[in-house]
Amino acid sequence: MTETVLDPATHDWVRDHCPTWTVPALPLMSMADLIARAATRYAGRTATGLRDLQVRRWLPLPGPTSLRLTCVGSAARPQVTLSAWLELREARLSRFAPVACATAVFDVLPPPRRFAPLEHTVPMADPYESGDCFHGPRFQYLRSARSGEGGASGVLHPGRGSVPPGLLHQGLLDAATHIIPHTRMWQWSPSIDRASVTYPHRLSRLHTYGPLPGTGLIEVEARFAGFHTGDARLPAVDLQLCVAERVLTDARLVLILLPVGPLLDMPPHLRRDYLRDRRYVPGLLLSTAHDATTVLRHDDVRQLDFFPGTAASLYQLPAGLSLRDSTPLIAAKEHVARRTATHPCRITVADDLRTAHTDEAPHRPYALDVTLAADHVHVRDRPAADHSPEEEGS
Repeated sequence: MTETVLDPATHDWVRDHCPTWTVPALPLMSMADLIARAATRYAGRTATGLRDLQVRRWLPLPGPTSLRLTCVGSAARPQVTLSAWLELREARLSRFAPVACATAVFDVLPPPRRFAPLEHTVPMADPYESGDCFHGPRFQYLRSARSGEGGASGVLHPGRGSVPPGLLHQGLLDAATHIIPHTRMWQWSPSIDRASVTYPHRLSRLHTYGPLPGTGLIEVEARFAGFHTGDARLPAVDLQLCVAERVLTDARLVLILLPVGPLLDMPPHLRRDYLRDRRYVPGLLLSTAHDATTVLRHDDVRQLDFFPGTAASLYQLPAGLSLRDSTPLIAAKEHVARRTATHPCRITVADDLRTAHTDEAPHRPYALDVTLAADHVHVRDRPAADHSPEEEGS
């Protein structure tokens, strides 16, 4: 068993991996690298691959996070579990919770054949410039890509990024997934819901046939491989990283489809503007407006927070506030956001929810009437006659 601490302040590369443009998270390929390195130490020889790497939970990294790697079983096929310290309100319940587990392998195998080239491909826009990928500069290894029916091809440049390589060259492995149309998987299978986005969920297999080079160009191929165990929520993609005709790494990546509501209705650069840069984009507000009343459903807040911490970061919510208790505060912020064309994170709401103001005009309060229902919250302006002298002068 080994333990380490991952801190975005010192391991600054993780700050460039924010799945919702808000909170850093450990990438799946970095989980794979940690597990492979732990197995290598345990067995006393270099792991060449992994089988059945299952992610059990997201691993957000808002601050220093303690990690534990535990290996059990034979040195020929050790089972490795990556756990993270879970801090709970009741200290006695805090514990290391499993994040991912896999079986390490040490087989030296001949490389498979490279996939046949895709036909009738078209150039893909730079996913970093367009906002299709949330990855910051340290992860931006993809140099170019083309998309075709049921797959894509791309070129990676090891010198373009700066993620520590580790054992498997985790940054390049992560970049191999950047040619997958995560917000438009329906392009590869018409049975996939257009209102869903995909995130990595599992590595059925990953095998290396030689080290990925630190210089030159690496070609990456992705092919849609149906649905894992026939589950329509779990599309699978086969990946190959190649130099010339030689396959150096191959993997089967299983994705999970997640509904994300109005986020997919807007161009990706506007999602980036709203989520990362905190610019006001009215079409990305969670609430709806009817006859000067703002309505926000609890379910919409839960859906936004599929990646834990997204709502708290985006709306600058108090620490420890539950999602349900956050809904009235978010609704009040969005009500004033519409009136002032201000991003909700720059709106402060009074503890009693009766007034709110923008950070730019703290002495100009907006009087609010917030009403809670079973499944939603609605917010209206309070008539001027209802304002107290303290509110008028605040």
